[in-house]
Amino acid sequence: MALLSVLVVILVLALLGGLVLYLSGQESQLSTVRYRAAQSLNIAEGGAWAARAALMAAVNADPTDAARFTGDLTSAAVEWYAGGNPASQRPLAFLSRVQIDGAALASGTDSFDWVVFVVDWSLPSQLRKLQYVTGGTGAPPADPASVAPLIMNSLGDGWYRAVVLISKRAEDHERCNPSPCYVHFVPPATLVIPLSYRIVADGQVDPQFRRRVTLQGQFRVLLGNTSFAQWLSFSHVFSLASRTNVYFYVTESYDGPIHTNGRFRFWGFPKFGTPDSGTPCDPGRIRATRLTSTDTYAVFRRLPGTPGSPTEVTLEADEWVQGSQRIAAPVLPDCTPTNFSDDFDNPVAQFQRGFDGDPSTPGIQPITVPWDPPGRIRDSYGILQRAVALGWDPTDTSSSGPNNWMEERRWYERIREVVPELRRRPPDSPDSPVPNAVYVPNDGSNLLGGIYVQGNLRQLVMSNCPPGSPGYPYCPPVSGGPAYYYFEHTSGQRVTVVVDRANNQTIVTNSDWDPVTRGNQSETRTFAGVPRGFQGALGVSGYANATMIYVHGSIGSGTSGGVWGTVKEGEQVMVTAARSSQGESGTRDVWIPNHIRYERPPDPHDPASNPRNLFGLYVPTGNIRIPTTSPNDLDLQGVFMAGQPGVSDGVDSEMRVESVCSLPNKGDLRLLGGVIAEFVGVSGCVGGGGTHHGYSDRWVYDRRMSRGFAPPYFPTTTISAIQAQGLAGLKPAWREGSPP
Repeated sequence: MALLSVLVVILVLALLGGLVLYLSGQESQLSTVRYRAAQSLNIAEGGAWAARAALMAAVNADPTDAARFTGDLTSAAVEWYAGGNPASQRPLAFLSRVQIDGAALASGTDSFDWVVFVVDWSLPSQLRKLQYVTGGTGAPPADPASVAPLIMNSLGDGWYRAVVLISKRAEDHERCNPSPCYVHFVPPATLVIPLSYRIVADGQVDPQFRRRVTLQGQFRVLLGNTSFAQWLSFSHVFSLASRTNVYFYVTESYDGPIHTNGRFRFWGFPKFGTPDSGTPCDPGRIRATRLTSTDTYAVFRRLPGTPGSPTEVTLEADEWVQGSQRIAAPVLPDCTPTNFSDDFDNPVAQFQRGFDGDPSTPGIQPITVPWDPPGRIRDSYGILQRAVALGWDPTDTSSSGPNNWMEERRWYERIREVVPELRRRPPDSPDSPVPNAVYVPNDGSNLLGGIYVQGNLRQLVMSNCPPGSPGYPYCPPVSGGPAYYYFEHTSGQRVTVVVDRANNQTIVTNSDWDPVTRGNQSETRTFAGVPRGFQGALGVSGYANATMIYVHGSIGSGTSGGVWGTVKEGEQVMVTAARSSQGESGTRDVWIPNHIRYERPPDPHDPASNPRNLFGLYVPTGNIRIPTTSPNDLDLQGVFMAGQPGVSDGVDSEMRVESVCSLPNKGDLRLLGGVIAEFVGVSGCVGGGGTHHGYSDRWVYDRRMSRGFAPPYFPTTTISAIQAQGLAGLKPAWREGSPP
């Protein structure tokens, strides 16, 4: 019995031992499977991100100088845009004109709706890692890997295969006909192409372990010199024109991209980013916006009352930390926007020092106004805007065109060509100036340009209702109806221009149609067309809603007048006030004594909010000045540009509030749009004990500008001819798929 008991125990132990060995073996195999599966998933994800990096290089998202555009963009823009007709547009044609490391990225993509690239990391090119496979029309393939060759890239202990599918994407835009469309045209020569991408990557470890990862998202490709309207704030020199230091202060907030060609100064913890407007506030919904400078250093200043020394430091860093305490830094906004004492622990803003405006050249280059922009008239000295207001083709770069009109008499000749009252008079000497007056270029029946002013204006008032209406010029929004512009010249001439786009006509009431005989030529005349400036096909298709106003002089003065009012929905107003050239002396200032508001302002955080009212003000050889009598909590809605960054014109231009340090606290300067200036200017001043004078900046970017909108013929930059928006710095949608 004892022996049997022992044998039974031994048998049971043997069975249990065998079971343990069996289970251990199964667990070991299962662990290996799990490990290999996780490994293949990680390799697939790594391959997907490698493919995304190759895509970013192909469209200059990161790095920003990998790709080159090799075609004639001016002619290509007209062909690919196809008058805004979605059925005829060719959004992927640009891929055949892109080169990376001297080699073409693709070929024959002109008529395609989608294209497929395969990732080949073994290519000898340093930055070109995409190999073009095929393209087609209609719906893209559900599995783009099925149409791509099998190219395996080694990674870790395994391999990955990745393909990139790029497809066209329709997006609403006011220049589509009909909307939405696939190519947006920003005249004279900028294209915005909305695209979608999908990356499929298979990771493999040994033959039996394979996983699939998919990344997808949306972005835009910009072709051509981009508009200065892409910034909330841009300064060539980060100081006042008097060379007095300027700081971003702790009480100020900026929601949008900011750049300087100089060196930023931060006083305490100013906020840069998009706050969360939800209730309750969620810090996870606060978003960063770009803050860039060409200088690799930044200045940080200690807040008043903060103990310690020194008061100010210059560092090659994004923040000033002394010991274990943060003293000053550009930071993201938080959920307590009115409590400035708790901002010291906010995350640092998206601050990039050493931004290079032209990575293709040695050193760090500033962003400037191009002296000879390809395919169009120059922005310098407002030549483009002046020529367009007189009805000239903005793409005319011939030797006889406005780019070469160095003598003022050439402009006088052009004015006489498009103003019947001047043509009918006995011919003057070719060098005789035209009389100071407000002109509406026409042939007697049709408009031939925009609105042209020779000499200084006392005031320019915009409105959505007639003069004399209750609330004028800030009348309640109305559906439809014309826009009203009132001009008062320093000569005493008064002109009211009524733009009726519904009926394609302009009604002009002028107190002095004959600018030589003052006061006895008052009359109302109706013309076919609207004052979009250039009346040719480019002007009609590109800026059908433009109102071009050029003033060869100043607008307003220190005691009265200036430009203000309401921009009617559907009106895209561009006002330029300038002197003619470097040979003409003096400045041309514009005063803003009151609010400039959109009849229908956009929601800056809603990508579907695209009202068509736009306002741009360009003062290339003067200042934008806000008088001491301006109202509290001033509203400025539009894009305002003072000066010519990078052009030596002898004028130090800025946008500023007059006598700001002697003013009381005037509340907020509520900007919706952007301010671009040669010198940064100032709207507020901090006195002794932290007392605030003037305005506090509450600036919000008009995000329509990032979607290809811009005021008509707004000045452009020297940034490279191809770049991407919405790709670098944004997380794509990630999901796991099932490999075939």
